[in-house]
Amino acid sequence: MCSFITHTDADGIISALLFKEYNTYIPFKGFYNLKSFYLTSPLKDDDIGVDLDLNNIKTIGHHINPFHNENAENPNNEYLEDFYKQFYSKCPLNTVMILLNKYNIKITTLRQLALVMFSDGFFTYYNKYTQNCDNWLKKYGLEYLITMYKEDLEEVQRIIDEEIVPIFSPEGKYNSLKVVIKDGELQNKEIIREFSQYVIDAFGLYVVPTLFEKDYKVQEDYIVKEVPIHNQEEYDKVVKRIKELQEDKIVVSSAMTFKDLIKVTMTKNEYIY
Repeated sequence: MCSFITHTDADGIISALLFKEYNTYIPFKGFYNLKSFYLTSPLKDDDIGVDLDLNNIKTIGHHINPFHNENAENPNNEYLEDFYKQFYSKCPLNTVMILLNKYNIKITTLRQLALVMFSDGFFTYYNKYTQNCDNWLKKYGLEYLITMYKEDLEEVQRIIDEEIVPIFSPEGKYNSLKVVIKDGELQNKEIIREFSQYVIDAFGLYVVPTLFEKDYKVQEDYIVKEVPIHNQEEYDKVVKRIKELQEDKIVVSSAMTFKDLIKVTMTKNEYIY
């Protein structure tokens, strides 16, 4: 049987809880933080990455992956033809929003909305790149979220600042907290459990808040390289090299976080460009 894993931030946690709600038969087995896996058992070819864009398994995510994994449910793969040329038209939606569309989940309360807007700091991104966000929200039938947000902006912001941030980001930084695992144990499990319970209550889920409290026996650490990109020619060469290394499954994940930078996670130190 396949299992699923998720990212270590708020978008990953909320997405994992929603995914589990609609896939009760698929067990959760761990995290990936773009450098290391923390798993209850070794990763298998049929496992699923939620809020992740890995190169070797099926994934659901929103990050630009130059490798273009054919087994990925990713809006950028579906709507963009050239990641470098169209970088500033990339999908700004978080994975929570992608799952809202996938499972036809309707947001009906301000607490639900606040969690959606909080994930990956979407509400700050929306204020900066409004037109691109509106375009993608319309593609996914989620434009009503912004109508709700504008109608009760102050209350949504209050919920984020006074309810969500104190739980998930005690230092007061939006989306700053990460899942921390050391020696196979979840180090900040009380915070993660409290945040999970908040999400469960807001969405009316049947998932247990202790979903993430496992014995993570497997830890795999990898090499992360940041490859600078200055033009289309360099981008094409890097993508070609990633695909060559991918044939031997050396590349674990690749992400274009900025137009001039591609992060590549590999099982061993290989020349990229």
